[in-house]
Amino acid sequence: KTRGDVRLDAYVRLTGSTSSNFVVQEPTIGVAVSGPETVEIGQQVGYIVRVSNPGTGLANNVIIQAAVPEGLEHRNGSLLNIEIGTLNPGESRQARLSLTAVQGGEQQLAVRVLADGGLSEQTVTSIVVAEPQLAIALAGPKESHVGRAENYILTVSNGGNVQSTNVRAKYMVPAGFTFVSAGRGGKYVEVDNAVEWFVGTLQPNDSSDFTMTMKATETGELAHKAGVISEHGQVTTCELISNVEGTAALDMKVVADHRELRVGQEIRWEVQIRNAGTREALNVGVSCELPAGFEFIAADGPTKYISENGVLVFRSIPVIEAATDAKIVIRGLCTREGNQRLRLRVASESVSDVLIGEESVSVSK
Repeated sequence: KTRGDVRLDAYVRLTGSTSSNFVVQEPTIGVAVSGPETVEIGQQVGYIVRVSNPGTGLANNVIIQAAVPEGLEHRNGSLLNIEIGTLNPGESRQARLSLTAVQGGEQQLAVRVLADGGLSEQTVTSIVVAEPQLAIALAGPKESHVGRAENYILTVSNGGNVQSTNVRAKYMVPAGFTFVSAGRGGKYVEVDNAVEWFVGTLQPNDSSDFTMTMKATETGELAHKAGVISEHGQVTTCELISNVEGTAALDMKVVADHRELRVGQEIRWEVQIRNAGTREALNVGVSCELPAGFEFIAADGPTKYISENGVLVFRSIPVIEAATDAKIVIRGLCTREGNQRLRLRVASESVSDVLIGEESVSVSK
């Protein structure tokens, strides 16, 4: 201890506190789309867009934005803006989208909702647009011949999962062919050089056949084309290639050097067999039935012959080229008066029809 004066310093510190309660209001946004999951092409359907505010504050300047896919159509376009305004806490409102299905397949309808304060929410709805799947096919000979009528079959089918109504089919007659006939009400339209059918309604997985007859007039590789159209304007086409070859076309002409003779006179017949087609005639056979009032003397032709019992048969001519001919000369002696007739028969493996010809002469005493 120290004697003397002592100084004491004192300090006083005061503290205090208080508290307050604040309520923070926060809006939120929700969106949902309801409507059919599957629609048919051409069908008009409605989708409900429901916007809600499950939060505790006001959602201001709420806007719905919808992106309509290509397979659906809205009268106001593909990008839609719908103003909702202000949504109170716990409030919801709805808007209707009227859409028309215009294209088949799965479509994605995207909807987004925006509000002040950067609020945003979106959803995507899948919609399947069902449509008919029309197909068309042509069947017929891949090799044709000039001048020959051939049948072709047009087949229309629906491979989709919905029916198609007011279906129409059309076949374009190619250059180098002429129309002969068509079955099941097929109508030939001369202006378009086409055949048209009203198919009507095709159910799912159904098909229908139509037959037509055409005749080739030109050689070469020619294309047959056909198409089918649905009530929605969907067009499907097909093609068939035909290789058209020429054909042989035999013609026969028989000429006697005299039309009137007397018994004991000699007669000479000249037979001309011409190929007027565009292709060679193969293995042309010629036979001749001589008149009963004639005696055979001799014959001259491109091949050897056999004469027996009044019948003359030539060995087959291997080929007569297009636009060329073969000649045969037959000589005989008149032995009996009356009207005498020479008959000939010509056949070829290149021609379906047999040619029959004859020539008459009058024999007197």
